[in-house]
Amino acid sequence: MLQRNDAYWGERAQWARVTLRIINNDAARVAALLAGDVQVMDNVPPDAIARVRGNANLALAQTLSNRLIYLHIDSSATSRLL
Repeated sequence: MLQRNDAYWGERAQWARVTLRIINNDAARVAALLAGDVQVMDNVPPDAIARVRGNANLALAQTLSNRLIYLHIDSSATSRLL
């Protein structure tokens, strides 16, 4: 849980407290969002975008990402089959 520091010299945060929940399963994460159990989620699965966008209580923000997924063939000598 994160709590706002009211003695901070800068701009005051909008929330007094934020609780982070890690939900690894995509379907469970989307269900929690649609049910109102969580207020924010990231990495909305592509198959759930239409459901999230169609819910009047939710706003979907999309942006380009610099995420890079790199696949590399293991060509080391220890992995070769003889």
